[in-house]
Amino acid sequence: MRKLGVIVFGASVFEYHDDLKNPRFANSAREFKKTIVDSTILADFETETLDLYNKSLSVSETLDRIHDFVGREFDDIIAYYCGHGDVGLRDGDYGVFLRRSNRERRHTLINFPSLIKGIKRTALRKRVYFILDACYAGSAVSEMETMDAGGTEALIGRRLMETVQDNGSGTAVLAASGRFGAALAKTEDRLTLFTGAFIKCLQEGIAHKTDAPAFSWLDIKDEVVRATQDRLGPNAPIPTLMSYSDSASDITRTSFFSNRAFVPRADGGKDGSWTTLDDRVTEHLYWKSISDESPVFVLEDFLTKFPNGIFSKPARAFLLRQIKLLDEKAIEEYLLDHPRSAVLETLEQRLGTLKWSRLKDGTELAEIEQFVRRFTRSEFVVDASLLIASIRTAQVHQRPPLDIASANSALSDALKAPIEDLKVANSPDMKEPASGEITQPLLASTERNPTKGILSRGGILLAAFVITLLVGLAGKFYSDGTDTAAREAKFSRDLAMAGNDVSTLKRIVDDCKKASCAVLSEASRRLADAQAAVEAAAREQQFRNDLAAAGTDVPKLKRLVDDCKKASCAVLSEANRRLADAQAAVEAAA
Repeated sequence: MRKLGVIVFGASVFEYHDDLKNPRFANSAREFKKTIVDSTILADFETETLDLYNKSLSVSETLDRIHDFVGREFDDIIAYYCGHGDVGLRDGDYGVFLRRSNRERRHTLINFPSLIKGIKRTALRKRVYFILDACYAGSAVSEMETMDAGGTEALIGRRLMETVQDNGSGTAVLAASGRFGAALAKTEDRLTLFTGAFIKCLQEGIAHKTDAPAFSWLDIKDEVVRATQDRLGPNAPIPTLMSYSDSASDITRTSFFSNRAFVPRADGGKDGSWTTLDDRVTEHLYWKSISDESPVFVLEDFLTKFPNGIFSKPARAFLLRQIKLLDEKAIEEYLLDHPRSAVLETLEQRLGTLKWSRLKDGTELAEIEQFVRRFTRSEFVVDASLLIASIRTAQVHQRPPLDIASANSALSDALKAPIEDLKVANSPDMKEPASGEITQPLLASTERNPTKGILSRGGILLAAFVITLLVGLAGKFYSDGTDTAAREAKFSRDLAMAGNDVSTLKRIVDDCKKASCAVLSEASRRLADAQAAVEAAAREQQFRNDLAAAGTDVPKLKRLVDDCKKASCAVLSEANRRLADAQAAVEAAA
């Protein structure tokens, strides 16, 4: 078994430059050190590590320890640096920072080309691989903007080529550098961009090489390029891999790392049977059969099986691209077939947009009201509520005029009697009153009154009273209808604009109960959801407060992780990471 020596050095804290502090550097170095010694990744090696990261050592002390370590009986050496780099004004003056480095004193930085030369001389016939995860820091950046890929390969190359003697060995440098020398450490990431992609490749393997049990340094460089470009696009930093050797062999092209994505055959390929596959391998095999033209049911099935898999994001993108082509009816049918779709929220949003596009110029009141009830979070719900109020008001004012027969049916029996008396009194067949009877007909005959057919004073008053009453009832009929429509419209509008504000929703529910409004059920549901959301937010904030208070206390962090798992809290991932870091720190201290 070959012996591998691993050197980890650099810094994330700087005694003379507090502004350069970056915890992602320390996380990256710690993760690299843990991963590189995994026997399932470097199966053919017996590994020993020299950890100088964040050590408060001078340049000479650091170099002495490195050279002493390299001089031991190793077949291969990997030297990993993570931190800040700085370019001096002289040709070839590329230095990297240690914890005690001072930018104003160049001798306190390690000259990286000189370091490579020195290690190579000490390493004799060993294969040596350098990993440089660094960027430029300081005012010298503006002087070096034209240097391609961070400039490290040009600086190192000019100082190294004449010193390399092969004899079965060689030297390679993998540099995480991009345009203008910026190796990225994004704020939302726990590791640097380069080391994060490098570690992920080692831990998960190369998905498109499932038939290869191992891969080379060149393979891992290509995979890091692919991963960073998939994430950041064509402007992503491009790592460089340089190999220096006098022979025809290239140490960057020989197999070095075990490929965890490799799918082994049960019998070595003799009878065609396969071993049991884990989820990661199964996902890789499934994904190989998928393209952007795959049927939607295939994409839904893939996302159901691997909702958080390596290829879940492109699968979701393929699915969304096809959904954008569906019309309203097709989406309705799709939701019936896939009620738990992986892109359910997007489907609902698109369906709401399509429905409103059809309903906004119509007068189908029932369907518009159903739209408001179903799509409560739609951006069009306020417009829909206003449209409902407009339709109701229009319906009230467009009712046909009241006729007397209809109005009479609404009058009380007390009013009907005088009207009947009025009709009898004005009848031409009305008999003369008996002798001595005092009677004043409302309508006199032509013989007694030349104004036959004209109401007498009493008849006029009674008729005026009836007409006034009918007009009042009609006015109240129209007024009540208009007021009800306006009131319902106001409740709908207020509910749509309330959002998730608990106090506003409480007020709407209380007012709605008094007025028996039509949106009471929806308002009550919205209030319950909003109260639940507030309680959930309070719980999450408490978890965050507890996490901040826990610091690096391992027992507290363990207890927090356990509680967080039960409640499925949002800080579980961060709590797990903090716990792992705290446990690693305890182990390192021990």
